[in-house]
Amino acid sequence: MIFQKCINKYLRIAFIPLIIIHIIVLENIRFTLWPEMVVYPYLINNGFSLYKDLINPYPPTLILLLSALTNIVGYQPQIFQLFTWILIIITDIILYQVLLKIFKTHYLSLFSLIIFMIISISFGINGLWFDLVQTPFIILSLYYFIKFKEEKSIGNLNLSLILVITAIFIKQQAVWIVLAYIVILFFYNRKNAFQLLFKLYPALIFFIVLSIELIFCFYKTNTLFEFINWALYFPFIKASKISGYLSLPTIKQLLPIIVILILSSPSIFYSRTKRFYLLPIMLSLLFFAYPRFDYFHLIPALAFISILIGLSINIILKASLAERLTYFLLMIMIFIYVARFITRNISTEIRFFEPEIQIAANFISITTNKNEPLYILNGPDQIFPLSSRLPIKPWADEFPWYLENGNLQQNIVLSLISKNPRFIVSKPYSEGDKFDLGSYRPQVIADYLDNNYQNYYQITKTLWLKKKV
Repeated sequence: MIFQKCINKYLRIAFIPLIIIHIIVLENIRFTLWPEMVVYPYLINNGFSLYKDLINPYPPTLILLLSALTNIVGYQPQIFQLFTWILIIITDIILYQVLLKIFKTHYLSLFSLIIFMIISISFGINGLWFDLVQTPFIILSLYYFIKFKEEKSIGNLNLSLILVITAIFIKQQAVWIVLAYIVILFFYNRKNAFQLLFKLYPALIFFIVLSIELIFCFYKTNTLFEFINWALYFPFIKASKISGYLSLPTIKQLLPIIVILILSSPSIFYSRTKRFYLLPIMLSLLFFAYPRFDYFHLIPALAFISILIGLSINIILKASLAERLTYFLLMIMIFIYVARFITRNISTEIRFFEPEIQIAANFISITTNKNEPLYILNGPDQIFPLSSRLPIKPWADEFPWYLENGNLQQNIVLSLISKNPRFIVSKPYSEGDKFDLGSYRPQVIADYLDNNYQNYYQITKTLWLKKKV
């Protein structure tokens, strides 16, 4: 007993150096700052109306938060990097506290946290996007839902729903978790499911109040229709029908996901008290990577999987030698995958904000007039905040799922004619499929610019400054 208390004391202290090691590793792995995280706040702070002047298919919560932050501290990439690391530390702390409440022991909690830290590096946690910001809320929501299942406390269920509703207002994909909760509640509580729903009025009131506040804000700024179109209709109904939007994983990309799902499966299928209700939750979290697959969309799922792997370890330790060896080999495969990712991504550069982008932005800030609009064709939009220049209104990322939607291209051309910018920045289109990023050519916009602008100066190997003919 004394020895166990001593071990627990040292393990409790081990959490702090573990966090420090995590930050050191992140500091030496390429950080990804998605341009939208900088460009959107910059445009909002310079008078662009969200959804009307600035096409954004996500809820406004994170963008408005970043707008308020950048209005104080500016737009340098290092600010966003620090903000991201703080989010990661918060996620680590919350996950560890949840693990302690589930496992009641430090060694298993630390093991599960280490699994999350290691695998999440190769899944792109070192980057700022909506999914990372959602993750702490989703972890807590899942914990309180599991607690509700065990204790049948309606307060835990309400708290779980309030947390996941908050996540929905950050990014819509969290609605999949709500659907999973509904399926579980109706399947396991069929006799009193409807009675249970009437007891969820605190969560319902929370959702209604946030929705009314959001609707009122956009109604007041005459952008309610645009908000409904881009944040609700577009992602849930329209987007998947537009060419170029759907991006499914390859077999190679699926392999590490399949392996970690196998590693987490014993806690669902082979425990004494089968936890089949966890399966719908797992599937809902995997849907975060649909319809445009990328690993960083699976960060919330990975937090949940790390909990399941911790539960699975206790089961595997009591399994046969063959099962233990198989489990160990699968774990080694994942560690090899992560090690390869780390060796290929050791860098202190910030992705999308490399030195050549900074050089291009400095050149543009010197060459062009700050009071004149600037259009960027197929180039890096992050040049706008870095050079303190503004585009025309409306503005959208050069993605086919935006520019092939309605009359957006025609409206942009009309604005180009009206504002008549002297300069544009252009990057030649690469070879590829018609709707691939980099090779996609918005015909109406590109034809107008090709006919009215000519090469003026080559800024970098890939970027040209073009001047009005």
